[in-house]
Amino acid sequence: MRRSYTSTTATLLCVVLATASWVAGAEMDDGDLFALPLEQLIDIEISVATIGPKSVREQSAIVSVITARDISVSGARDLVDVLRLVPGYHFGVDVEGITGVGIRGFWAYEGKTLITLDGIDIVESLYGVVPLDEHIPVDIIERIEIIRGPGSAMYGGNAELSVINIVTKSANLNGGFVNANIGTNGGDVSGRIGAAAGGGGDDFHAHLGGSWSSSYRSTSNYVDNDGIRVDLNGNSDIKALLLNAGVDYKDLEIRFLYDVYNVDDVVNYGWVVPRYQNDFESFGISAKYDFEVSEAVSISPKLTYAYQEPWQIDVIGDEYFLSTQRLTASLTATGELGAHGPADSIRLLGGGEFYWEQARADALEGGGENVYYGGNRTVDYENYAAFLQAEFESQWVDLTLGGRYHHHSEVGGKLVPRVALTRAWDKFHAKALFSQAFRTPQIEIIQFAPVDSNGNSHIKPETTTSYELEAGYRLNEKLSVVANAFWIDIADILVYSSVSQTYDNFDSVTNYGLEAELRFADDWGSAAIGYSFYRNHRNDVPAFCTAGPVFYLPDYSENLAYAECGQDDGLLLGFPAHKLTFNGTYRVTDHLSVNLNGSWISKRISYAIGMLERRTLNSEVYANLFLQYQRGSYSIGFGIRDLFDQDYAYVQPFDSGVRELPGKGREFFIKASYAFDGIPFH
Repeated sequence: MRRSYTSTTATLLCVVLATASWVAGAEMDDGDLFALPLEQLIDIEISVATIGPKSVREQSAIVSVITARDISVSGARDLVDVLRLVPGYHFGVDVEGITGVGIRGFWAYEGKTLITLDGIDIVESLYGVVPLDEHIPVDIIERIEIIRGPGSAMYGGNAELSVINIVTKSANLNGGFVNANIGTNGGDVSGRIGAAAGGGGDDFHAHLGGSWSSSYRSTSNYVDNDGIRVDLNGNSDIKALLLNAGVDYKDLEIRFLYDVYNVDDVVNYGWVVPRYQNDFESFGISAKYDFEVSEAVSISPKLTYAYQEPWQIDVIGDEYFLSTQRLTASLTATGELGAHGPADSIRLLGGGEFYWEQARADALEGGGENVYYGGNRTVDYENYAAFLQAEFESQWVDLTLGGRYHHHSEVGGKLVPRVALTRAWDKFHAKALFSQAFRTPQIEIIQFAPVDSNGNSHIKPETTTSYELEAGYRLNEKLSVVANAFWIDIADILVYSSVSQTYDNFDSVTNYGLEAELRFADDWGSAAIGYSFYRNHRNDVPAFCTAGPVFYLPDYSENLAYAECGQDDGLLLGFPAHKLTFNGTYRVTDHLSVNLNGSWISKRISYAIGMLERRTLNSEVYANLFLQYQRGSYSIGFGIRDLFDQDYAYVQPFDSGVRELPGKGREFFIKASYAFDGIPFH
């Protein structure tokens, strides 16, 4: 039975009417906080895939950029809301209710997507995971730079399929801001507060920011593998705390990050259990210094230390937690050689990296102290890497050549190259990209790998090979279109097998597809429509199959690499083939805007109780509506998330016993912000 929203809706509508009355009576100034020319939207300069700043059209990768302005007018609450509007991204769930990201049909949750915040890697070291749902606060973000494709040649083993680089507002503050939002579905309440401040002079700058949130996961019913039904209202909550700080003195840059994520749940491995906690806690600090050897050459040493306590689970009878620490030292040199031969300029980037990582098991109950090799309580590994990238610019084409060699003390070495041909004319741009990437097995992946009779593991890194083509055209000063096609193969893919309860290398999974975006911007507002499609070409992993034998049935071969299975409409488990996104903002006045955004996804394949049969989830539309008033340093907005109350179900994208996890459903919310000391509000 649907919940009653009458009283909550009435209360929120009163707030909206009061806001509208205030807007109607206010004297408007000449400020324009909503219009952003199209050329600024597509020519924002970043350096996520290049040596030095270049426009999105000139980046040697398939790149998306989301600005603070985009986030603000959309009413987004976290990183999931933002990525829903980016072509190719989808979401799934794994054990203990932790949600993660997929891209282009691949499950990119464990060790395949690098997420950094102000230059600090926030991926945990045990499995390579970043929990997404209700985690990363977007109101503190200045810009998100995304590589939709392999990035290992530049960024290492966690960047196999995607890179998400988050830049917060704090580093450039000369003043501060506060923000808050509160939401409800009529039965439960979620909220988030955040603040940041910073300032300094020519040679010195310091900043401090933070965000705290408390939210409900869902108020729907959950049915576990035994058919037991539980109401998640009041039984599935998420809390998050993030603090970031920094000090810049001349060419020295120091960054600090403290991140806590807590899930309070009654669902574990697909079964209803007594309520338990699952905590992720991490601390990171980095220091980087930029030496200018000459006008053309600079050297940047960087030192980073991270301490993490992920997956701190207090399930009765299995109480233990693992901690990790990681020390990374890198040296990067960049240089510009000027014109040589047919090249108008040549830029070089090269360097090396070393990191040491260690995990420690401390058992409270259940024998967790013996989880590592030989019964040791700790295990550690050493990693070495060397990387090089050269960019040749000419009047005909820009050529990028690069690569990285990485050696892991346990699993050996891997060399991955990249080649990019790019060219941007007045209105047209084109890219032809080839790259390889890798995923080095994380600490617990190695721990759960099968061993031979001598106790030796033969697990090895994954290898991804990618071909991408992109073309874009600016039809006029208001309208542009861009499209890309991709072919991606992951060989020796690492997958957890519920049959052997180990991580192992499987043969290969290959997907191909396309993505496209149409953007429009005018004085009255802006609009964007995106489309993404993938199809599975080859799949040697039975856990990903969407047709044929099902887990635990007699004909499910013990030789997993050759189990007979198929792909329903070319789908892999959990992810739709088609995704259509829409995002439009209408400027009612110079200060009042209305935004409608969301996505349509085609059918997804899941599995029923105990994975004994598969079932199809129908296509659905996830839409959000947000009304925002901004004037000077103030902002207030009212919105409705999930307008059609779809309760987006998070599916586990491999057969391992975790049932679909329902989302929040329809939520009414209010957001407010204030910036002080003359900081322009985004």
